[in-house]
Amino acid sequence: MNLTFQRVIVFGLLALLRFGATEGDSNLCAHRNVLPLNDFGSSSSSSSSSSSSTSSKSPDEPFQKWGGEILDDNLTIRCHRNIYCFTLWSTDPVNKSKVQVLKQGCWIGEPNVCIPGSCVSNMAPKNNSHFCCCSGDMCNENFTDGYDPDAHTTTPFIPSHPLQDDSYKIKTVIISLVSVISVALVIVVAYFGYRMCTRPKHPSTESLHPPESPPIQPEFDMNDLKLCNIVSKGRYAEVWKGKLEDQDVAVKIYSPHYREYYNNERTLYRLPYMEHEGLVRFFGADERITQEGSAQLMIVMSLVPLGSLNGYLKNNTLDWTTMVKMAYSVAKALSHLHTDIQKADQFKPVLAHRDLNTRNILVRPDLSCVVADLGFAIATMGSKLIKKGHAEVAEQTSLTDVGTLRYMAPELLDGAVNLRDCEASLKQIDIYALGLVLWEIATRCVDLYQGAPLPDYSPPFQTEIGSSPTFEEMQLMVVRAKKRPRFPEVWKETNQAVRSLKETIEECWDADAEARLTALCVEERLSELPNLWAHEIKHRGMTPTLNAMINITDTTTTSTTTTTTSDQPPTSATQ
Repeated sequence: MNLTFQRVIVFGLLALLRFGATEGDSNLCAHRNVLPLNDFGSSSSSSSSSSSSTSSKSPDEPFQKWGGEILDDNLTIRCHRNIYCFTLWSTDPVNKSKVQVLKQGCWIGEPNVCIPGSCVSNMAPKNNSHFCCCSGDMCNENFTDGYDPDAHTTTPFIPSHPLQDDSYKIKTVIISLVSVISVALVIVVAYFGYRMCTRPKHPSTESLHPPESPPIQPEFDMNDLKLCNIVSKGRYAEVWKGKLEDQDVAVKIYSPHYREYYNNERTLYRLPYMEHEGLVRFFGADERITQEGSAQLMIVMSLVPLGSLNGYLKNNTLDWTTMVKMAYSVAKALSHLHTDIQKADQFKPVLAHRDLNTRNILVRPDLSCVVADLGFAIATMGSKLIKKGHAEVAEQTSLTDVGTLRYMAPELLDGAVNLRDCEASLKQIDIYALGLVLWEIATRCVDLYQGAPLPDYSPPFQTEIGSSPTFEEMQLMVVRAKKRPRFPEVWKETNQAVRSLKETIEECWDADAEARLTALCVEERLSELPNLWAHEIKHRGMTPTLNAMINITDTTTTSTTTTTTSDQPPTSATQ
């Protein structure tokens, strides 16, 4: 039970006790205390009268002693809970007109005993002492002896404890405690019920990879796959353009030395619910032995003809609509990876990409984007990582810090990744990289410069530390100095759409990992940008740039064969 929950119970107890003490209306009574509290009308208390205080008000006397709050004039008391007023007085046996008030104050009595409005004694006196009670403000200030011996046969009635009702106080305490316990039980049940309902339910990881499952059959006939030409070559793999029957495909071929990355990417693409508009389509994976006797580890995917986002941004600029479309499609794809999905016995865990950058994002002909290259990606559930179909506690296993250097989050550069909640930590690392990708896309948007010259394309931090930063340079820049890529000064803060875009980017690359947005939140914010932009145009008379895209290379044709996730693949520490 957390501290906030404990405070709720304590405050509830205090509120109930105070309610029990002040419930109902209050009235004023005349107050006087000549005799000690327990010394009138009772012979058993006479022995203690000499030691009792005769003062009418003492700051140390408890509230319950007087049944109310004595006011500053020391002659008036405010009674609570509709308590009645009373007066106890004595008359001289010889001179009946000589009267001495013994006590006045609050009285807990019955409605049929106390007279409304006036204090009249209808009871036989005892030892020349008279008693009356009444209801109404200051009704006991004036009192009268109305006892008629001929009309009454009742016995004298003198109160022994006019100001106290112990049974009533005990009942009040019991009711208060029962109420507090009841409220506490309701809160406890509601709290744990909420936790149970919101706790994510994950199936056993055995369903992801049964230990005795037979070898997976190839998804296509290798004889139907033809390799045409190489598109790009990196450290871990090379990408070819190929044909699968009559369809153009991209074939990623891993070297046998990097079988681990091949197995990982193949396994993740085969998970349920991995067919998504924001991901490249997976046709299958298989091994083939070349004529030279070496193994080719092949992953066959859909061909994305416009190539990587990095290459596209170098050679093209964007209008606002295209910029938002690209950014939104990337965020939507990452949101899908970061979401666990379970339907019946089919389960897709959370996937952290771990190497999100513009080289691993491809551009479709409609200028939306797809996320590719899951070689470094990993499945995770809470504090556990899923490796080879089995869950392992993250703190008890090795997790290599990977990624493209200039896109690495500060906690990666500082070696301070929180593995106790590795699911949240790995998603936050992806979000940091997403912020840099969004900045990179936005800096190529012509409309944001309002007619000013568009600067040349520049990846994150190139202006600050060049094209080939070292690990130490990135650590000093990102972790120590907490620097981030600069926003162009021409971007107007007064434009609500531009302000929302900047705030989204800044909240993605926040130095505090836990303060970063989720991928779903980024997706929702980016979906609102078109309406914000249209609102600005309508109310400010802005005219968006007519040229949707301006080719910077002055060439008449653009290569459409780029399909890989990187021309220069990422490494674990350097770019």
